[in-house]
Amino acid sequence: DIGFDEIFKNMMADYFKPFAKVITNYEILALPKTTDLLIIEADMPISENVKLFTYFKKFNIIEFKSIVDPFRINRDLFKIGSYIGGVLSREKGAQIENATFTIVTSKKPKKLLKKYQNNVQEIQKGVYIIIGFALLPVYIVVIEDIGLGYEKEIKVLKEFTTKKDRNAFLQGIVKKYK
Repeated sequence: DIGFDEIFKNMMADYFKPFAKVITNYEILALPKTTDLLIIEADMPISENVKLFTYFKKFNIIEFKSIVDPFRINRDLFKIGSYIGGVLSREKGAQIENATFTIVTSKKPKKLLKKYQNNVQEIQKGVYIIIGFALLPVYIVVIEDIGLGYEKEIKVLKEFTTKKDRNAFLQGIVKKYK
């Protein structure tokens, strides 16, 4: 039985592999902690191959939060710090200046955005940045809120949104290919 996390990791890995090094279940330190994805820039800048993740740098940590595993402040804020610290300490060449951390989530993490409302900025529709609570700015991509202008990313991400939005997305795909 493959869950949302595994499907998400496999689809995102397939999406990024043509132009970046992809590590799924990246082991953090010597603990049994793994982040969902680590996307490492290969020969060309990742930002030249994407529309949504234009803020990506050399080392890009992605943590996926689905409708079955939503973001929980008490548990997940600690994990963000350990994931960032683990990648920065283990990956040769990884530094604060060339790394990003992104939470891709099916639903908007309202409690998180409210808790850090003074440090949150929506940088584009469905994409937020929170500065000041971790070593790196934390980007949040809310799948149900991103616009349809991201042709490549939409195909991968919209399958992981919530029920109403997912149904509309799948109906649009069926109409497009009828």
